[in-house]
Amino acid sequence: MRFVFPCARRAIRVIRGFRFFAQVSTVPMASCATMPSPLLLAYDPACTLCCRMALWLARRDRRGLLLILSLRDPDLLVLGPELAGKPLEKEIHGLDLGTREVRAGADLLRPIARRLPAWGWLALLLALPGLPALANGIFLRWSAWRFRRTGRPPFA
Repeated sequence: MRFVFPCARRAIRVIRGFRFFAQVSTVPMASCATMPSPLLLAYDPACTLCCRMALWLARRDRRGLLLILSLRDPDLLVLGPELAGKPLEKEIHGLDLGTREVRAGADLLRPIARRLPAWGWLALLLALPGLPALANGIFLRWSAWRFRRTGRPPFA
């Protein structure tokens, strides 16, 4: 037996292929876990890893909570004026459209994992002290290496 909609007052139970409605609880909908607000992600289209990562995220975003835009998109600063003046080519940046909080690099891993179905376990893992800082250090070293490898001036 499994519940398809665990937060609803009435849920659909599936038992051996038969569906029927059952009363789950009288808990109001407001007390259920709230869905996070959309997250605007700005990625560098000149970086192949960034493009692959953006495509990977877009394929897994079934709830439509990730708005993934290229740095070259003219709508980027219209949707997120808080991103103006940030070193967007240095590392991926994100803007929580609910709180208007700007995050960058490994600090974005946890909010992204919270918004992807079946990736909530990663959000819990990233809550461990020191792990986001370690991931950010690895990413920044890789980022500097990719600029040297391609010959492109870094962060320009």
